[in-house]
Amino acid sequence: MLFYRSNGQHHGEFLNTTIASDNLSLNYTGSLDRSATYRDGDGDKVLDTLYRSESHAITIGAKGQDQEVIVKLTHQEVPYQGFPNQYMDMVGNKSNGVSVNYLRDFNWIKLDALFSWNDVEHEMGFFTKEKTGTMPMSTDGRDVGYVIKAEFPLTEQYTLRVGNEYHHYKLDDWWPAVPGSMMMGPDTYVNINDDERDRYALWAESEYRINPQWTTVAGIRYEHVITDTDDVQPYNTMPMIMMSTNLDAVAAEAFNGRNHKQVDDNIDLSLMFRFEPSTEETIEFGYARKSRSPNLYERYSWGRNTMAMTMIGWYGDGNGYVGDIDLDPEIAHTLSASYTKRSQDDSWEFTINPYYTYVDDFIDATQIGSFHPRMVMSVTRPLLQFTNIDAEFYGLDLNGSRSLWNSSAWGSGIMRGQIAYTRGKRKDGPEDLYHIMPLNVKIALEQILGQWTNILELEWADKKDQVDQIRLENDTAKYTLLNAFTEYRWNSTIINFGVRNLLDESYDLPLGGVSIAQWRDEGMVGQFDSLAGPGRSVELGVRYQF
Repeated sequence: MLFYRSNGQHHGEFLNTTIASDNLSLNYTGSLDRSATYRDGDGDKVLDTLYRSESHAITIGAKGQDQEVIVKLTHQEVPYQGFPNQYMDMVGNKSNGVSVNYLRDFNWIKLDALFSWNDVEHEMGFFTKEKTGTMPMSTDGRDVGYVIKAEFPLTEQYTLRVGNEYHHYKLDDWWPAVPGSMMMGPDTYVNINDDERDRYALWAESEYRINPQWTTVAGIRYEHVITDTDDVQPYNTMPMIMMSTNLDAVAAEAFNGRNHKQVDDNIDLSLMFRFEPSTEETIEFGYARKSRSPNLYERYSWGRNTMAMTMIGWYGDGNGYVGDIDLDPEIAHTLSASYTKRSQDDSWEFTINPYYTYVDDFIDATQIGSFHPRMVMSVTRPLLQFTNIDAEFYGLDLNGSRSLWNSSAWGSGIMRGQIAYTRGKRKDGPEDLYHIMPLNVKIALEQILGQWTNILELEWADKKDQVDQIRLENDTAKYTLLNAFTEYRWNSTIINFGVRNLLDESYDLPLGGVSIAQWRDEGMVGQFDSLAGPGRSVELGVRYQF
């Protein structure tokens, strides 16, 4: 497959090929994807949105009468990728992985065993004139583990599933000294030193079909999580310029002087009921308890200097963060339900899904200070520490489809629609939570006529004014996008043509964060603007199947 998108001169190639016999198979998938900086609906460049990515995967399968072995080798390389909403970009990312999956059917038990290994080498820095600087950052991560599942069909109505998992994750994150820099040297800044996280899990799930209408599924999972890390070090221990105290040196001493090992015992529960009064209706409702231990950065990032804190975080908000060793795991309690109604002839269908989640010890952030980005005194951003709070989320998802026509002259036509609404709030105050998508709607009209498939799609998002005041999250305006696509199939060839954002709408991404690259390019005047979405883009793709 070959594809091209005009906005950003985005183009790439994709290959998927398989050779197989009755018992053996060999599959290769590979892709090359690259893009320059895209432009918004006003024709302006959205700086630092360029990237290049390459991935390869080889899958070997062997199948017997009642067993199967699948071996998969993966490699991905991203030589560069701009992050307009971060202070730094990615200048290298190499990932290699191996997985072995064994499946066996013993009639009385179905066994599924997966063993995996993955290694990542990651570098951050600067590579483009759209966001310049000098500061190397290196990260090495390795994940090794297994998942073993067994399914026991005890009766025609009752099925029991059990499992055991183990995942070991090791992480190192260090920032080499910058020659000639008094601030970033002379030593290597050790941000994460031989951090380890071990997860041991046991779980069981029972599915009981009470009668043709009623089904229950109940599950329990116990997870034992151990995290630990070695001592850290700053670039130096000398007093910083214009400061009497080296905050990173003090923070490193305090961090190294205490016990780092943390142990979490997490229990997850689930109970779901499904009622199917007829083939046209399905009702589901249930409860779930889900736990999440803090990740290694939430728990073990330690730097208190502004520069170090702004290197922590994946939110794209332009703020600084520091971890907390004593963070507790999150515990989310969710009540949800869904109702699906469909016609006897499958000409229409809709689903409504309301939900409510209360999270004990949700990992959020509390302000502990402030700073001026790049010493611009007119701009002030918060310095934050990861902390536990209580929070709640609630929302509603609607999905539906309707057949509109079916004739020899016009083919078949169907309309599909999605509506999604989510709200997230802190329970200790009126503040809204960060990164919550506002009310959004997607409607698509699809026509299939012979070898042609045509789609006209409308996307709408409401204004985002329920924002996180602690993080200084920006409001965004409502917007409407119109997309059009067509596909033609001719023997083994498929040709795709389309236009995204047909009307060249100018809009900001509600979940895009702020554009640090743009702020720097415009002379660092004023506050951070929201990251703009892409303007009109013409797409062309060609696939050949054989």
